[in-house]
Amino acid sequence: MKARSLIHFTEFAFVFAVFPAIAQIRSGTVVFAMFTKNDLILAVDSRANVDLGGGRSKNRDDQCKLSASNGKVIFAVAGLSQMDGPGGFDFVDTARMVASGVEVKSRSDLERLADSWALRTRATFKRISHDREWATVPGLGKPLVVGIFASRDSNGNIMISETNVTHVANSEPFTSAKTEDWGYGGNQYAARYIAGYGRDAISELYAGKTERAKANSVLAKRLKSTVTVSDMERTTIEFCQLVARWYPNEVGGPIDQVHLGPHGIEWLHRKQNCAGK
Repeated sequence: MKARSLIHFTEFAFVFAVFPAIAQIRSGTVVFAMFTKNDLILAVDSRANVDLGGGRSKNRDDQCKLSASNGKVIFAVAGLSQMDGPGGFDFVDTARMVASGVEVKSRSDLERLADSWALRTRATFKRISHDREWATVPGLGKPLVVGIFASRDSNGNIMISETNVTHVANSEPFTSAKTEDWGYGGNQYAARYIAGYGRDAISELYAGKTERAKANSVLAKRLKSTVTVSDMERTTIEFCQLVARWYPNEVGGPIDQVHLGPHGIEWLHRKQNCAGK
């Protein structure tokens, strides 16, 4: 059973624990978006932990976690997003496939797109269910992967749909999917959407008790009072860089950043190896 809820909010924080990489599956993320009624800036890091087998792993900073292939829909991923080699998968490519040629004019259109991605993602986990490691590492009831879709409706309003694919059983159905929709609540300041390690970071920033939080009090204030697109661009980058400094083993590398607005999608920062995404 999939739950839906349209929530008008000032801030939403979703914690996604990053689990040890297995079978070449890559993980580790901060996803941070700021948006008003008509504009959205979304930024994602590039860090991935790659399992080399034999208890060995390494970090790579070339992971493509952000896609805007059809010019109308942005997709970002957190969690177990990719497995290399024969029979592998890439859930960013899955999002590009389901979004190809799809018209998104309403929230229900975006929900159907998220549903289609979740269906294929769940089928992938079922296909590799013989590999018990992917199922046992997160544990029952824990998210395996999160897909974030963003677009604009026919009136130009920003829409976000977040789909969690969660491990629910060690036999069929293995996983479940839950989609939630997020919209701008009309506050004078930009709304914020956070996935990954950003939740812990922003909580610490707002508490202002640690030395590193006190040293970044200016950023903490700006997170609550950003209005313009240029300010959103600056703040999303700086926040992702802060999370990378605070959690260097899990978050890092170049920050990819995209703007969705009245004139469509504009890449602000993109790694060269992700140009086709």
